[in-house]
Amino acid sequence: MNPAMLCRTACTMLAMIALLAPVHAAEKAGKIESGKPRYLKKDHEAWAAKGRVVGIAKDAPAFTVTILNTAKKQVAKADAEELKGGKKAYEIWLQPGTYIMLVQAKGFGAYDLHNLVVKKGHDLRIDLEFTAAD
Repeated sequence: MNPAMLCRTACTMLAMIALLAPVHAAEKAGKIESGKPRYLKKDHEAWAAKGRVVGIAKDAPAFTVTILNTAKKQVAKADAEELKGGKKAYEIWLQPGTYIMLVQAKGFGAYDLHNLVVKKGHDLRIDLEFTAAD
């Protein structure tokens, strides 16, 4: 099974509930989804020992990306940065390895991707899409 198939999941792990912003049952939460993760080779010396998880979201609210290791301990966290044209972007530099990515935004259900493999010398690009509740 390839990493992209392993990455897609719609459920939040029960063990992660303590890390996630609470969503009240009476509120309708929007939905966060991602595009297919893609590896982009980088030959610059900045990528000699590390890789990055990066992505862009159009018309997105403020959001936070948290990276956990396979032991479910937080290793990095980044808030989205404003770009021109209503876009937001995020980037997190990581040592090569396997990670879990959590995306959180007020008014949206938490979104997680598991078994993300970060490779040295590569960007792992994961663009996000935010859909408001009906």
